[in-house]
Amino acid sequence: MRIPKEIVYRNSTAKITYIDHDLAKKRGILGEYDPNKTTIEIDKDLENNKELLLEIVLHEIMHFVIDKSNQEIRSEERTVDGLARAMTKIFINNKEVVQFIKRCINV
Repeated sequence: MRIPKEIVYRNSTAKITYIDHDLAKKRGILGEYDPNKTTIEIDKDLENNKELLLEIVLHEIMHFVIDKSNQEIRSEERTVDGLARAMTKIFINNKEVVQFIKRCINV
């Protein structure tokens, strides 16, 4: 399944790519956000499991959002509010991500 090539949040862009399943397995990951490279890598083997693929992509996007947020996380409610605002901005500014989610949930 095709995944978004990148995601934009605030003034930052993270590239999203599949990596070979053997490499992902060797690294012990299903997905990984690298803040030094501003990249998200997803195990290629997940493209056959839409639900898990969506979960892992969203998980890694959250790491990206937290990394690029200028606010300190102090409480659960602030965290949830901040993530909800961030995801709203991501969905509005990244139509390819919305289309990816729709493909994953067969809408």
